[in-house]
Amino acid sequence: MNGVAVTTDQAPDIIEKAAFDPGWGHYEIFGLQRFFTDDTLRCVVGPCVAGSTVMTGTTDNKTTFGAGVGGSVLLPLIPKYLELTGSILYGRGIGRYGAGQLPDVTIAAGRLAHRRSPD
Repeated sequence: MNGVAVTTDQAPDIIEKAAFDPGWGHYEIFGLQRFFTDDTLRCVVGPCVAGSTVMTGTTDNKTTFGAGVGGSVLLPLIPKYLELTGSILYGRGIGRYGAGQLPDVTIAAGRLAHRRSPD
């Protein structure tokens, strides 16, 4: 597959954000939507080499949708010396946007399963 542009993204991630500076502190709210796709080749009996020009079998395409919401705050407790900041993100399929870099989806029993935020 040299020279072939391949992407696993069905569509780009969609992110919305609103920021507020009401006079004391900085506040943000945001949302995101994501699309996941997995293509699998099921080979029939015989040679089946990925990337070859002769592959026999059936393809299976799985698609799912993920979304999340979140917010953040930055408060100047002692201006120019001490700030308090915090953020939260909750949703399904948002692993790459979290601090721990968790997987977005996993393959489970013939389908794509979301990784949920910790409760």
